[in-house]
Amino acid sequence: MTTEFPLTFMQAGERKQVVGVRCDAPARERLIEMGFRKGVEVHIVEADETAYTVGLEDQQIRLVPWIASYIYVGEE
Repeated sequence: MTTEFPLTFMQAGERKQVVGVRCDAPARERLIEMGFRKGVEVHIVEADETAYTVGLEDQQIRLVPWIASYIYVGEE
């Protein structure tokens, strides 16, 4: 069984796999284009109340919290 939760529940240093993007179609498509596809590992580089810096494959992406909350991650 997989436990799923928004990326905003993660803390610096944690690694999880993306299980989906949950929002309207245009935003979902853009996040998937950015690399947030199901099964891709992400990790939190830095997080505070203004932004989440997310390590994704070979890049770091800075996201505002309300966008980060659309990305769901999981663990077994």
